[in-house]
Amino acid sequence: MRTKLSIIIAVLFFLVVLGIFAVVRFDNLLASVHRQFVDPVIIVANNMAISYPPIFPQSPAKHDHQPGYLMEKPIPQPSGTIRIPVLIYHHVGPIPPGTPPDYYVTPGVFALQLKYLQDNNYQVITPQQFYDQIASGNNPTTKEVLLTFDDGYLDNYLYAYPLLKQYGYSGTFAIIVGKLTDTDHMTAKQLLDMSNNGMIISSHSITHPDLARISNAKLQEELGNSKMRLENITGKQVNVLIYPGCSYNGNVISVAQSIGYKMAFTCGSKIDNKLAWKYRFYRIHIYDRMDDFVNRLAGIDKYPY
Repeated sequence: MRTKLSIIIAVLFFLVVLGIFAVVRFDNLLASVHRQFVDPVIIVANNMAISYPPIFPQSPAKHDHQPGYLMEKPIPQPSGTIRIPVLIYHHVGPIPPGTPPDYYVTPGVFALQLKYLQDNNYQVITPQQFYDQIASGNNPTTKEVLLTFDDGYLDNYLYAYPLLKQYGYSGTFAIIVGKLTDTDHMTAKQLLDMSNNGMIISSHSITHPDLARISNAKLQEELGNSKMRLENITGKQVNVLIYPGCSYNGNVISVAQSIGYKMAFTCGSKIDNKLAWKYRFYRIHIYDRMDDFVNRLAGIDKYPY
């Protein structure tokens, strides 16, 4: 009787050990699958710890997250231009319920976009590198892309910045200086942290006005004071202006040039630029869709929703 009991206990012990081993192996498998999309990152900001992204990123229903993305045929490159896509982001974070997705890219999709750039041998460059390549008059020998983020939202610091660091990429952040004390925007301390870790801080004015419709005195204040305040925060020259609302005219260009900006960016649907446009370099808007992202790198500008 004791022998049978001993055998039963031994079998039960073996099954328990086997079960533990199976659970550990399964957890490791899940972690491996998760890492194929993006390693989770824990961010501490404003005394809150945030873990992201989920294994299945939040996204509108129409999104395509399949591993392969079909790219349409790239648009022809106009003569005399240099092909380096400049991408526009606004919010990088969860989409609030009931909010149109147009100005949001969710963290999971943003991670997939960065992974796509890495997997397809894109070099993520800075505005100065972009300018130098445009000035050379030649297409880059490798695929290059410039990433810009408008308005200085706090979610850029919480989500975009850690992922950019994880991939070793630089981002160019256009800051509305007058909103640095707003709770939904980045602080001066956060800007300094990003600037000290490879991110580029650029001006997006003080109050985000339509620059083409304000007085010269106000224009000088918006462009000059924003530049000076950002330089005081980062300890670095601010040479890049990104027009609020993409609005500019000849007078805005003249004032920006006189203040000391080396280049300025607007919006549009072009992925090709030239040095003659250095105060109106074109950028293309990015949405929370992988299929659309791939096509926009090829210059295909179709509204995805």
